Amino acid sequence: MDLLIFYLHIILALLLFAAYLFLAVRGFRARSRSYLPYEVTLAQLARIFLLALYFTGLVLSINMGRTVAGNHHLFSLLPAVVIFVFQMARKAGRMAAALMFGAMALSILAIAFSALF
Repeated sequence: MDLLIFYLHIILALLLFAAYLFLAVRGFRARSRSYLPYEVTLAQLARIFLLALYFTGLVLSINMGRTVAGNHHLFSLLPAVVIFVFQMARKAGRMAAALMFGAMALSILAIAFSALF
């Protein structure tokens, strides 16, 4: 069970990174200012992936006693900070939302690298 949740944590992180990277690239390349339905759905799905990623991380850390570098716990707060800073991104326009998605992808990448060291 420990290994299953560990691999689920990694797969969720990869899916989350891919979703935010896709949304960022799509947002910077799009000509229209309105969101397509699948983009909204993917953004909401990415938030669900983020919650599931936090949950599996908590289960691995608290219940199963898995240890990671202390920086990994600190860097895990980055997505919450990015969401807080870009809270009004929908009202600011598509470019601001694309910037938020790019910042989320970079923060997921930073979290992944912090787990290695």
